[in-house]
Amino acid sequence: MPSRSVVISAVTAVLALAVAPAADAQTRASGLIAGHLSAADGEPTLTTGVDHATLPTGATLTVTAAPADLSSKTVVSYRFDFGDGSGTTVSDPSTQHVYDTTSSNGLNGQFAVQVTATLSDGTTLPGSVVEVRVTAPGAFTAPIFAYGGNPTHPLTVQGSVFPFSPWGIVAETLDFGDGSPAVDTTAEPDAEHPHTFPAAGLYTLTAKTTDGSGEQLVTTAQMRVGSSFVPLGPVRILDTRSGIGAPRAKVAANGTVRLKVAGVGGVPTSGVTAVEMNLTVTNPSTVGFVTAFPSKSALPTASNLNFVAGETVSNAVTVPVGADGYVNLANHAGRDDLIADVQGYRSDATTLPGGLGLASGLALPQRLLDTRSGLGTPKHKLAAGGSVSLQLPAGAHAAVLNVTVVDATANGFVTAYPSGARRPDASTVNYMAGTTVANQVTVPAGPDGKVVLYNSATSVDLVVDVQGYYGTPTGSPSALIFTPTAPTRLLDTRVGVGAPVAKLGPGGSIALHVGRATEPAPIRYVLVNLTGVDATARGAFLTAYADGSARPASSALNLIVGRPVPNLVLVPVGADGSVRISNSSGTTDVIADLEGYFTEAGV
Repeated sequence: MPSRSVVISAVTAVLALAVAPAADAQTRASGLIAGHLSAADGEPTLTTGVDHATLPTGATLTVTAAPADLSSKTVVSYRFDFGDGSGTTVSDPSTQHVYDTTSSNGLNGQFAVQVTATLSDGTTLPGSVVEVRVTAPGAFTAPIFAYGGNPTHPLTVQGSVFPFSPWGIVAETLDFGDGSPAVDTTAEPDAEHPHTFPAAGLYTLTAKTTDGSGEQLVTTAQMRVGSSFVPLGPVRILDTRSGIGAPRAKVAANGTVRLKVAGVGGVPTSGVTAVEMNLTVTNPSTVGFVTAFPSKSALPTASNLNFVAGETVSNAVTVPVGADGYVNLANHAGRDDLIADVQGYRSDATTLPGGLGLASGLALPQRLLDTRSGLGTPKHKLAAGGSVSLQLPAGAHAAVLNVTVVDATANGFVTAYPSGARRPDASTVNYMAGTTVANQVTVPAGPDGKVVLYNSATSVDLVVDVQGYYGTPTGSPSALIFTPTAPTRLLDTRVGVGAPVAKLGPGGSIALHVGRATEPAPIRYVLVNLTGVDATARGAFLTAYADGSARPASSALNLIVGRPVPNLVLVPVGADGSVRISNSSGTTDVIADLEGYFTEAGV
């Protein structure tokens, strides 16, 4: 069987029906398959016919002789030769034969079946030769195979069926489950058949296969097609301080900013399923949080950005885009300014220029840079106005990075952008004096495969942990597809959601199940907004990683004593469908809100 990059899960339904065998090019009205023997017009002919071209050992084959144009002659007897060294001579024009495992030509061989008639004048008339294939007995199966996930054509897949029946296959169709006509695959049952779905979603493929015995088998399998990621900028699309994207005014308590994203900042006007932004709040008047969610949908019980009075803080957010091309940003308390820098979008357009599939298979997360120890760069603090370059692996077109600023002595920001590009008017991590703060960023690689991290003010240490790559870096040839979700709370240790009501203690961990029963393939990564609340230890941090794997030497969220701190993290999922969240020291409450997940392409 040809190899496939993705194999759809086992047949989910099998239905056997008694139906008449489908006709093929060699089937006569009598239902017999006949050989062909050329003869001049008017001369006697003898046609050999069989009722099955393929059959298993132990099954009965019926062979029939059909003489024609004998004139005044008659047939005295028929000699049937079954091609396995056996034969019989009878007066009847039809006989039966059973092939067994000791046939001289062996199993799964072709047997030449022929009838010879002895005529009344003593002459013999050879009949046509029919090839019969004899197979080993076995179950009738028709598994569906499919693969897809081409980042530039996210809705296009290759589907095929690999049927087997000891009686042979006479008819087959493949229905992709999106309302389009079923494809007749009888002539090429093992071939790949390209198909483009109308939109991202979960589809049920159905194969209907009929074998030579007349039995019909119906098999189904589910597959998901999803969106691909296209990186941008970053590009500023909202700043309530200056009137970009919204009126120039602070956002009031319980106020909502309707932010247009379709057609703005390089985002297309259609086909966008989700947008990825860096969301910043500045000069808030009190403690509060902001929730990002699709327009024209209910406000979810989730948070994306938590803040306290007077600070400037940012967090990455991935949010589905409403049908009108807008997302909502709800402010829950106080008055503050909001800033949004778009980093990219996810689209299910039929064709995408430069769409990227998230690579899987590498041991992630992984620390790439630490200026404190000299990892990835000489040991040094990054000066105000300074920058450092980070080399991505060959084949990686973009990276999902967790960027941490350590022990800042003044307020400032860090911006991540592709090398060779003009530094954008946007921020990745906003820091304040005396804090250690992290933020996730998705940044494209420059022509030399590098990204640049620029520091705006004061000397700081930088720590960078890679959470995932887009493209095909060495050791990770497969692509994943993304399904965005409205923010969904999976964990809140304050109220017992996803775990018992209890703070996470020093060295403690929580296994959080994130697998979804509705998915036909395992979830490989989840995009989770992780929030630590009321931490008690200075310098404490949370680490998120695949359950069942070793805890990595990286941080997902740096905690601040007595304050809520959020960070969006991309986390690989363990074989049990869970991620593990561990605490380094002290105690803290932990909140996790799901923003989307990645599954294998085509499943």
